[in-house]
Amino acid sequence: MMALFSNANDPTTARGRNIDVSIQECVVMGLENAVQFFDLERRIRKRESGKQVMAGMGVFACADGEVYLMAGGIASSSFWENTVKWFVEEGVDGAEVLGEPRWKDHDYLVTEEAKQQFGAIFAPFAKSRSKSYLYETGQARRIPISLAASPKNLHGLSHREFGDYTNAEAVLTESPNPAMGRLRGRTGEDLVVDGHDTNYVRAAKLKRLFVSFDEQGWPLKTRVARNLAAIEELINAYNELHPETPIEVENIPPYKDVIARGLGVFLQQPPRS
Repeated sequence: MMALFSNANDPTTARGRNIDVSIQECVVMGLENAVQFFDLERRIRKRESGKQVMAGMGVFACADGEVYLMAGGIASSSFWENTVKWFVEEGVDGAEVLGEPRWKDHDYLVTEEAKQQFGAIFAPFAKSRSKSYLYETGQARRIPISLAASPKNLHGLSHREFGDYTNAEAVLTESPNPAMGRLRGRTGEDLVVDGHDTNYVRAAKLKRLFVSFDEQGWPLKTRVARNLAAIEELINAYNELHPETPIEVENIPPYKDVIARGLGVFLQQPPRS
């Protein structure tokens, strides 16, 4: 970088240049890595149901809901230090212990001892504070803390209800659906089946979408084909982990066939009156 800056100036002059450099700590923690977990460890990640994944990383109850804290684990070491400093300044009982060297050891953070001790320190403090206070104070101290997006008192999310209250292996697969977006135009057959919408094309060019969108749109057959392929891979992964109780499904249409032939040829004819 400095070499490029030096080339931007004329070396024959005595004039310099003031350069303001912004150094920011960019942490991407919202990316789902379930596929990598299975590929590297042959392990299917599951919802932790409010438990700490490791000390300082998990969902905690507060006075009026739940918050998600990620002070430990894969987070920057500065997050842990900022968290400990916050607790000490707030007068949280036992917070000084969290400053000991062992808490910087990842292998220790994943132990039940570490998780229980951190929970015993943070949980009473969190329950005495509102979620807005915890969020705003933590964010101001550059600590990755957020409001729980799907707390236990929010019901109706079937994939969570099944996972939390039954022994089912709950899985949610999704695909872009132009007919459900807030920026869509007229909701009609073309939008639902062919997935075309000029509003989304414009929004994509303005970088207002979280998925790619061009004149090809997102046809229904593409969305169904992607979900079928995902379900087939999930079944294969389950069978690899549980060969004693395999899931057997026949005649799942291949992705390429659905794209090439459409959906109609794979559907049963409706009853005739």
